[in-house]
Amino acid sequence: PGVRLTLRIPGDPGDLARLTSAIAAEHGDIPALGVVPSDEPLRWDVVVKARFVEQARLEAAVKGIPGLELLDARAE
Repeated sequence: PGVRLTLRIPGDPGDLARLTSAIAAEHGDIPALGVVPSDEPLRWDVVVKARFVEQARLEAAVKGIPGLELLDARAE
């Protein structure tokens, strides 16, 4: 069980590190992560699975990251 997030990031240096650090700060574990080019120029779509953290806390943590857009969140 866990939470799957789909996000859009600008792709600036450190964006992925800020995302994974936010998950780690909530004591979450990341068993899977994928990055693909977005339909929008110069942006990337990220799908990340996180465990050991409640969905609401995880959503709040990533929404606080500047430039990041949360597209979808669901329990798995």
